[in-house]
Amino acid sequence: MKAKSKRKVEACKRSLRHITDHPIVPANARLTTLVTGLTANVASFRDYTAGQSGGELEFHSGTLTRRQMADDLRADMRAINGIAKALPRDEFPGVRELFLMPRSGSYEALIARANAFLEKIGPIKVVFVDRGLPADFDEQLAAKLVAVDSASGTRDSGRSDRVGGTAGLDAKADQGIAMLREMDSILSYQYRNDPALLASWKSACHVDRDPSRAEDEESAPGAPAAAGSSLTAKGAGPSDGSEPMATAVEPRVNGSALVSA
Repeated sequence: MKAKSKRKVEACKRSLRHITDHPIVPANARLTTLVTGLTANVASFRDYTAGQSGGELEFHSGTLTRRQMADDLRADMRAINGIAKALPRDEFPGVRELFLMPRSGSYEALIARANAFLEKIGPIKVVFVDRGLPADFDEQLAAKLVAVDSASGTRDSGRSDRVGGTAGLDAKADQGIAMLREMDSILSYQYRNDPALLASWKSACHVDRDPSRAEDEESAPGAPAAAGSSLTAKGAGPSDGSEPMATAVEPRVNGSALVSA
């Protein structure tokens, strides 16, 4: 969850608790409608948060599994590649070039090259079996290729769920804040004669600002100077527009101050 959306969600939850603890009597029709809508909105936060978190876990699971399966697939391909490179060229012309390892380290390149291996193995499978590979080495290669592709699908699905959950949560948080603004206009009037309750409500519906943004604004051009600060820059003069006061300079000779008689 984005930090900004999280703060909005918390403001919505606090506001609902405040209204539950301090109901308006007699009931305000529009406020009741807004509270109902905000309650449903807050309930939806859980669904989107769950989707976001579940997607994150699925993404990491798919990423780790794909890495492991790719390592297994690459190991099998290297065994085939090693045997192909050792085949006599005059007896097996062009065969070693059919089973070269991919130059790129990407998963896409690995999958493409594994598919190419499987297409070329058939006619000369016996050559590899005669040199020690299992009789079903091509089937094992195909199974590991499927595992890599499946893990990639899990990873992509997890990413999609994570992105969807985040986007849905952001949208719902914005809707909740829009409801809070209208509720604030109603309750600020209702609590106008009760400073304590008004302050409690304002605290509940307040959305905390981004700390980094607040710090940037404090250091931005035009920001007020810190208390007790003074002008010390060379040539700085008084702020009332008057001429700057001359500053006496003690003469020095050979690095030593003159001593007056």
